[in-house]
Amino acid sequence: MNKESLSAIQKDISRMRSSSPENSNLQRIKILVKIFQNKRLADTHQKLLEDESTRAAALFFLERLYGAGDLSRRDQQVERIVPKAEGILPSAAVDVLRKVLYTDWLAEKMDTELASKLMELDSFSEECLSDEAYLEAFRNLDAWEIRQQQIDLIGDVGQSLHRLLRLPLLSTILKMTRGAAQKANLEEFHDFLTEGVRAFKSLRDPQRFFEAIQNRERLLLETVRSSGACSFEALYDEIRR
Repeated sequence: MNKESLSAIQKDISRMRSSSPENSNLQRIKILVKIFQNKRLADTHQKLLEDESTRAAALFFLERLYGAGDLSRRDQQVERIVPKAEGILPSAAVDVLRKVLYTDWLAEKMDTELASKLMELDSFSEECLSDEAYLEAFRNLDAWEIRQQQIDLIGDVGQSLHRLLRLPLLSTILKMTRGAAQKANLEEFHDFLTEGVRAFKSLRDPQRFFEAIQNRERLLLETVRSSGACSFEALYDEIRR
């Protein structure tokens, strides 16, 4: 992916996240989808959240990469920085940004399509999303390849992060550029990078961490596809057998 295509992808992410009178209902349902998925990920990977050696990275994964909060400010800053990224960031950092950005785009695309499918099926509460409604929409969406691609990218991001964390003085460089980022109104993006480096540096084995997520998600995806279970608890029971 070249830097022009990265800019286009970030603009498309911002477009999918933006709300208008015409898509306000879709955006509201997408928030329900994101909240549901965030809780599901926390349940599925509870051991990573409970283990002191992986907790910080797991929280960053949930709150910063797959969070349900307002990301408009960070999106605006990423749109500004992406065209210049290759000139001001180390190549390893550009590689991480490239994969994180594409992962974000895939996740937003999937969320948008899931929300649209939920609207089409019209079988859920406006206040919360049940396992049954979510799984029905997911299966009807028939986006198994996209989800598999998302899972595969987790490993790619992990490998890129491993290379990034081996750069000498990386944390020092980020500290030194904090003031410049504030002056340039890029502090949200800078904080995202800094928190990510801090979180994943705490991992004893970054590759093993991402492989644990990948393996669990692949197994769950296969079980969702082959099973007619209507709750994640039932799916977990099948996995444990």
